[in-house]
Amino acid sequence: MLLCVALSGCSSSPTPVEVPAGDWGGRNVDLVVTDTGASAQFKCGASGVIAVPLRLDSSGAFTVAGTYDPKLVLGGPRPATYTGQLSGLQLVFTIQVEGSTIGPFALVKGWAASFDVCNLS
Repeated sequence: MLLCVALSGCSSSPTPVEVPAGDWGGRNVDLVVTDTGASAQFKCGASGVIAVPLRLDSSGAFTVAGTYDPKLVLGGPRPATYTGQLSGLQLVFTIQVEGSTIGPFALVKGWAASFDVCNLS
């Protein structure tokens, strides 16, 4: 094991303890992860905030509380639960808010987000 660590040649890498900090992009979502949480921008100006680190369990999954603000619906940010799975540099997550599921969103670390046209009709 020491030789494996010293040479950095191990084929299996352990699951990180947290989602790695940085910019994560995908279709209709831009996620910025920090050591203390995350902030997200979604299609049509919606946003989300997670004020706790995105800690992973042994399978690379997380479930954390945060907020989701749809912007187009009055009332401001709503309590939300973010549930996700990290696999290498890909992160997939959904949001549970007011009894509805938003997502799934698939993101890749270092990729730029792309947003569909916001159709309000």
